[in-house]
Amino acid sequence: CTNKEGSLRQIAKRFKVSLTFIWMLIKRFTATGSVEPKPHGGGKQPKIGHEHEGTLKSVVEEASDMTLAELCDEFESRTEIKVSRSAMCNKLKRLKLTVKKKTF
Repeated sequence: CTNKEGSLRQIAKRFKVSLTFIWMLIKRFTATGSVEPKPHGGGKQPKIGHEHEGTLKSVVEEASDMTLAELCDEFESRTEIKVSRSAMCNKLKRLKLTVKKKTF
């Protein structure tokens, strides 16, 4: 480092970060001219995307007394997308759709 702040080890110690972190900041600054972090890369895409929400709504409207397992099977038969019961439950909650049948 060519500044008067001290060595890289001293800077890392002062800010309570690792020496590797300081090296990564220098590398990022050299490459981009900034130490700003990169934007978030996204995440895992849901199996039941926006394009399949209409299909799911029609399945629930046609047979709202199905169990989650039956809904998953029916959805798979219509779209060829296999989803877990938890994924189906989460999507139903997000869409504010309810099913009536209880399994107990």
